[in-house]
Amino acid sequence: MFETILAADLGSSQTRLATKNEILTEESRAALDPEDTCRVLEVGDRARRLLNTAEAFPVRNGAIADAALAAVMLRRFALKLIKRRPLFGASLTIAAPLAAKPIERAAALETGRGAGFRRVRIVDSLLAGAEGAGLDITGHGARMLADIGRDSVKTAVFASGGIIAESFARFGSSAADRGIRTFLAEEHRLLVGARTAERLKKSLGAPLIRVNGRDASTGLPVSRDIR
Repeated sequence: MFETILAADLGSSQTRLATKNEILTEESRAALDPEDTCRVLEVGDRARRLLNTAEAFPVRNGAIADAALAAVMLRRFALKLIKRRPLFGASLTIAAPLAAKPIERAAALETGRGAGFRRVRIVDSLLAGAEGAGLDITGHGARMLADIGRDSVKTAVFASGGIIAESFARFGSSAADRGIRTFLAEEHRLLVGARTAERLKKSLGAPLIRVNGRDASTGLPVSRDIR
């Protein structure tokens, strides 16, 4: 009997779950029953589309904030990927930065076990990222890798097959989104939502961007060209 091995990267924005031949990417979110928040109605991309629910995000600031909810989310993702019950015959490898606090690493292990995996282990996320990106870290020359997430930024410098320097900061691309919204409100009197800010962030290289939002003074819908 062959053992099923899965690898997981639980981020604040997205969760990636992979087997040897397939990768599943879903939003790291859950939709809860507003009258009974212990009841998880949906997880991942489908959770965003449900109306009249309580939103929950089990991963925040680059770490698992709610291990019980993260376990439910991870279990449903895993069952979608391998289409088999139960999961106790499968093993899970979770990527986490070496700079993570012991309590954060413990939460990652608790999440995997709570999801039903027989064996759970943690590997350094930057080392795994370097290998996945095809980065040659065995030579004497230094190589640098940066992992920019929604709520955290992780960087490492590799040489001679190991990490010689590493940093972990609890801010990420969401900080840029907030900066864009603040800039538009203060400089252009234009109020935009989180999704618009994220879209603008991806279009910052354009010389002229048409932005739809609300006038900060009147609250009425307005479109403006931003240079």
